[in-house]
Amino acid sequence: ISQLSSLNVAKNKLTKLPPDFREIVGMLKIDISNNDFNVFPNDVWFCTNLTSLRVAHNRIKEIPSLIENLCLLEELDLSFNKFTDLPVQVGRLKLLSKPNFQGNTLKGIPHNLAKGGDIAIMSFWRAMVDSKRTKKFDVSNTGMVDLPNQIDQMTWLKDLNLSDNGLVRIPPQIATLNLVEHLNLARNRLTTLPKEIGGMRMLRSLDITGNKIRALPLELGLCQDLRELHYEEQMIVMPAKEVLNLGVRSLTIYLRRLREAILHSRLALTGMSLTQVPKEVYDMIDLKELSVDKNGILELESGIINFEELEVLSVNMNQLSDLSFLLGDPRKPPWDKQRLGVLRTLQLRGNQIQVLPPEITRLKSLNIFMMDNNQLTMLPDEIGDLVHLEQLSFSHNELSRIPDTVSTLVELNYLNISHNKIVALPFALGKLMDLTKFPFNDNPLLEPPLEVVVKGADFTLNYLDICCKALQHGVMEVSSINLYEIPREVTRITNLTKLNLSDNKISMVRKELIELEGLEILDLSENNMKIFPTVLCSLSLLSDLNIGHNNITRLPVQLGRLSNLKKLGLEGLQLIQPAAEISNLSAPGIVEYMRKFFRVDKGESRKLDIANVGFRKFPREIAVLGTHLTELSLDGNAIQDITNEIQALSELKRFTASNNQLLNLPYELNFLKEVEYLDFSHNGISAFPNVHALRKLVYLDASHNVMSSLPNNMRRWTALRTLKVTNNDLQSLPEPLGELERLTSIDVSDNRLTSLPGSIKFLTRLGQLHVKNNAMTKVPAVVPLLTTLNELSLSGNRILALPPSLCLCTAIQTLDVSY
Repeated sequence: ISQLSSLNVAKNKLTKLPPDFREIVGMLKIDISNNDFNVFPNDVWFCTNLTSLRVAHNRIKEIPSLIENLCLLEELDLSFNKFTDLPVQVGRLKLLSKPNFQGNTLKGIPHNLAKGGDIAIMSFWRAMVDSKRTKKFDVSNTGMVDLPNQIDQMTWLKDLNLSDNGLVRIPPQIATLNLVEHLNLARNRLTTLPKEIGGMRMLRSLDITGNKIRALPLELGLCQDLRELHYEEQMIVMPAKEVLNLGVRSLTIYLRRLREAILHSRLALTGMSLTQVPKEVYDMIDLKELSVDKNGILELESGIINFEELEVLSVNMNQLSDLSFLLGDPRKPPWDKQRLGVLRTLQLRGNQIQVLPPEITRLKSLNIFMMDNNQLTMLPDEIGDLVHLEQLSFSHNELSRIPDTVSTLVELNYLNISHNKIVALPFALGKLMDLTKFPFNDNPLLEPPLEVVVKGADFTLNYLDICCKALQHGVMEVSSINLYEIPREVTRITNLTKLNLSDNKISMVRKELIELEGLEILDLSENNMKIFPTVLCSLSLLSDLNIGHNNITRLPVQLGRLSNLKKLGLEGLQLIQPAAEISNLSAPGIVEYMRKFFRVDKGESRKLDIANVGFRKFPREIAVLGTHLTELSLDGNAIQDITNEIQALSELKRFTASNNQLLNLPYELNFLKEVEYLDFSHNGISAFPNVHALRKLVYLDASHNVMSSLPNNMRRWTALRTLKVTNNDLQSLPEPLGELERLTSIDVSDNRLTSLPGSIKFLTRLGQLHVKNNAMTKVPAVVPLLTTLNELSLSGNRILALPPSLCLCTAIQTLDVSY
């Protein structure tokens, strides 16, 4: 039997071959048709010389791939069995010319091939086998409605053409063809692509035109080498048309990111040139993070508020112009009952947003809010309602102010307002105790001053805290911080009662300080002021003022307005005015002194009485009063010299400086052209100056001095009526004395006169003449000619006899010639 070459056991009821069958290695033909085989007998595979094999009319369900061992087969009859698939290895039977597959329900066999019979089917299988060499498999236009199951074994393919068939589905096994670079599915009846297509990582081109596919699977994004995608544009609804227009590379990135978003609840569509958020993204309401940075998005649709779980929303570097999505949908329930309830981070940097709507407060869970590089001009006060904010940034905008309501953001640790147009920082920032990072550079800040802001954020915040506390308690301490001027913001703390600005470099005090009407204590000591700020004189409640250790040399007369001043610090000042004697007085004394000046300066009075103060020098501050002063009393001081400042008092009418230590009088008395009354008695004046302009002088008292003569130009004192020069050292009187026709009283007692000038006979109004205690030995011959005399005193002289001519003085009522 080992020599047997042909075996026919057809039409039996065999279910298997005898055990020693495999030893018949020379077998050429076998016919086991019409038996009861359920599985292909394995012993056949050892008959490698077979040329004919008939297994028809059995119940075999599967053809093993070992059939490729029978490489000499010319005839193969597998008809009327129960298998549905043929192994790819059938295609390797190159000598097979008589195949028979009838009576079986083969799946995946193209309809057109089935019509062509078994030879055509065999050719299809041979093409599958040949594809291993060519790496291409073209079964286009074959009428297939389903792919053969063997397709998943063709893992060598690089080019697969399934176009122009009737395919309604692509099986998941397509993923095994992971070397395919070109896949043509055009013109079939496909409605979807399997998600397993993402396993075809080498895919470079895909054609799905002529199908009814409306959505691309997200897994297509895993095909990162895909460069060509052909589709019906009007048919695809997912992704959005805008995404499709971005090109294949961007499309795969987009799909890949959407897939990752489903896995991780985070979606990043950065740098994809989008002009709007694709509509399918709005359906991903389970997202926790959404980033669409670096696109060209013009607006966010209101659908964004439906994200119940969204914690991070980043729309940096787009073209948003408003935040209308925050306004909600009026057709739906109240906004705060809708979405974005857990949004913690909102980033809107690099857009074109001009207005931040008050509705921003609806994002009640917000921790991080970034709006740098926009066009904001203001922030709503409602920003303070975002009480959970920890980071807030508005750099590179057009902001001019920060609302005070930021004081409620007590959890804030980072605030960036740099590169804006902010002029003043609100005091409220000082309340933010957790604020550790505060960039505010490149703003035209006036408040706080430059001296504060250059010291950095921490120092600035501490300063604002001081301002904030001052607003609450009315006390402010800002000493030793190198201020060059009183900060503008200080003048707005109108409830201040105490202000310490000592040890700075303040050189001027702004006029707005007048707003601090309730200020009681002010310390400006150890600064660089050269001029006393007169605005301080308007702070009527000041009781304690310290301006010591400045460069102030003059106190203004307006200081007299401070009637409540009890303490005045002038330590270290080198005052020119008021006189040093005044600066040594108590504060009330100084104020009282200056009040006299102030009343004159304001026109409340034209009289200044500063007698018996103890001046050693002429008070230069008197000159400040100028033409306001008409009466001046300096009596009872120790003044040695009247300085040329006297010339400023051109309207002076009465001037008394008796009981001083004057040694001479200034020529500038000539400027007192309105003066009527002069009293320089009880001084040490040795000579009367050559003053000629005293044309209105009515009364002159120069008694108790050391003058030895009177000036000849006294003839110009034409209005003089009373002349007192007693207790001097006069030896004679000038002849021009007789030209003073209005003289009514002359007292030259206690001098060394021996005679009187004859010119006095022309004094026709002279009524009183006192020449007591002189060196006369006789009554001057001119006396009897003074017929208007009613009082004549010659006592204390050595007159031995009265001339008979004295009887001509008929008007005399009092005559004293005692010795």
